Amino acid sequence: MRTEIVSTEAPLVIDERPRTLPSKSSPRETPDSAAIGGLSSAIAHEIRQALTGIVLTGQALKLRLNHAGASQPEFDAMLDHIVETSQHAAAVVHRLQALTHRETVPGQRVDLNKLVADALRLARNETSRCAIVPVLELAENLPAIHADPVQIIQIISNLVRNACEAMAATAESERRLILSTRLDDTGRVSLAVIDTGAGIAPDVHRKLFHPFKTRKPAGMGIGLTICRLIAETHRAKITASNNPAGPGARFVLALPAAGTALIVAPAC
Repeated sequence: MRTEIVSTEAPLVIDERPRTLPSKSSPRETPDSAAIGGLSSAIAHEIRQALTGIVLTGQALKLRLNHAGASQPEFDAMLDHIVETSQHAAAVVHRLQALTHRETVPGQRVDLNKLVADALRLARNETSRCAIVPVLELAENLPAIHADPVQIIQIISNLVRNACEAMAATAESERRLILSTRLDDTGRVSLAVIDTGAGIAPDVHRKLFHPFKTRKPAGMGIGLTICRLIAETHRAKITASNNPAGPGARFVLALPAAGTALIVAPAC
């Protein structure tokens, strides 16, 4: 295992076929759900249009600075980050739209460690704002996973953002965010996201992945619900507990390794 500190200043048995979700003509669909689906499509379209405008503006501004001879590495890096995060946000909106319409999204063989690094790069403004320097404990030679990179990065980003918010009342000197990967005993490739916040209260834990359950003043209570839905489409598991090694919470995302069967513990 290699351990590194990331600077926020630097830029079941499973096969590999995409999961087939119930079709849009499923008998469970109701007029209300159809209306919600239509509304979500309209909202998604508007958001993607706005994000496309941000991407094009950032790219155009970078070109004009280059042509005017006013380009500087710091400006280029900032514009690149704006473009990258906007493109990622547009991809997330597209995947959420597919999720609400029960459409499948093709997966690919990917390295979980790389997705962790990508997610932290996209979240560096958040971690920097919260005065948190993430610590990576990444296992070497991990098997690949078969997944949609955008959706897995979305889960990781959500867990990182939640961890940062959970440590808002923690003294800066005591804030620690650890992201650890390993191959677990069941053959799953897992990621643990650990913080040193207040932990999870028992009454909150029971409803943690339920929609619209949140104590955040500006929260909607759907972030972890979406994470759970994404995990399920990947035949993965996401769990939460208090950190047994100290204060804080521990979230674990466990994904089947690509091309391997999952070892299922026998029922008691």
